Amino acid sequence: MASGEVCHSWADNEEDKEEVEATSAPLLSKLEHTLRKLTLSLQESYFDSGKIAGATVIICRGHGVVYRHHFGSDKATRVYTVASLTKIITTIACLQLQDQGKLSIDDTVAQHLPSFCGARRSAPGAAEDIGMCLKHCLNHTAGFSYQVSSVHDGRLTPLEEQEEEAPGSTRQDMASYVDKFLARTPLLFSPGTRFNYAEGHCVAARVVECLSGKSFAAYVADNIIGPLSMHATSFPVGLTLVAPQGAKVDHNRKTSCCARFRSKLQRLRCLKSRRARNKASVASAEVVVVPKAWGDVGLRGPADDWVRLNRMLLNGGVLDGTRVLSEDSVQAMSQNTLPGNAELVAPFAYDALGDPCPSA
Repeated sequence: MASGEVCHSWADNEEDKEEVEATSAPLLSKLEHTLRKLTLSLQESYFDSGKIAGATVIICRGHGVVYRHHFGSDKATRVYTVASLTKIITTIACLQLQDQGKLSIDDTVAQHLPSFCGARRSAPGAAEDIGMCLKHCLNHTAGFSYQVSSVHDGRLTPLEEQEEEAPGSTRQDMASYVDKFLARTPLLFSPGTRFNYAEGHCVAARVVECLSGKSFAAYVADNIIGPLSMHATSFPVGLTLVAPQGAKVDHNRKTSCCARFRSKLQRLRCLKSRRARNKASVASAEVVVVPKAWGDVGLRGPADDWVRLNRMLLNGGVLDGTRVLSEDSVQAMSQNTLPGNAELVAPFAYDALGDPCPSA
């Protein structure tokens, strides 16, 4: 369908469908030529040339979808890895807990995560952690880094970062990564003074786990994805080997095996080879499938699910009669929270070494 599709294919109910058709028809009659021209241009420039594998464009008005087109695939239910859009979900989770009075985004991280009470490792140019708050983790002013040495001019090289990692703290398990690595890694700047796009949302997600008593994946499913009927959105799953009580398992080998062996036959072979390596038998060990959830990346889902998320935000926190977030929290998400209301200037993703943001 190279020319795109102008449609009224979805609305919540007949009344909403009538509203969509009545209010959208005049607008679409004016925009239809432009939309079809845009569709063809995108198809020729990016998809026919192979620059982009696939994409979905959806335009909504009122309560319904009035235009959609799937590029690079005939599958209407195409599922995408939405990467850092996961950060929006983490922010919503924190604000939900704030709505419930269980936390404030002005709380220090150390109030909820004891691992953040200790001293950080020193490094050339590293800043002191003075009162890192949850809001700093959510708006990228905590001082964390994605360990991109070329961006940060060698101040915190990947090797220096790796030296700080304790066994089991690699980016394979969020709890260990937050408590053993992010809690001690040197900061690029004091929290709240500059902006640097980084992984602070993992810290926020870990707080959500501790306060809710659920895994982050379970919390998101129960309180955000479920209520919004984003049925095709989820975190990817991985395989975890659960040994009998008292058995000793080589966790490094366990992780590599879980990543490599997917079919039932392969998993059985994996277990058989592990028996000879472990001091205690894991013959009765069980392979279970668990979501691999992170606060900054990882969710997968179709475009229609994310349309529902955006409609909830545009509706002041409500969708289909279900309130997911308070109006105050929705308003807070739309505010500039950088120190002094500073504006980001491209390339803003790694702006740690520029001039400090004005003090509030």
